[in-house]
Amino acid sequence: MSATVLTEIYRFDEKDGTYSAFTNLVFYGDECIIVGLLSFNIAMRKELFAYLRTRGVLWIRFTHKNKKRIIRLTK
Repeated sequence: MSATVLTEIYRFDEKDGTYSAFTNLVFYGDECIIVGLLSFNIAMRKELFAYLRTRGVLWIRFTHKNKKRIIRLTK
């Protein structure tokens, strides 16, 4: 049995059809890989991690400033 791969675009601070930034999310089981993350501040991190918790994500992988990160989300 294998997990289903699902992709979506996440828009930060989306209001009335506008947004401040976006990134691609690739879901694989309880893991999410964030691709194309150009800027990432504390407010964006809180917003995205809260959204990923609602999706049931436990592990996040991304590269930012040429550093690979793996984060375990807790409730």
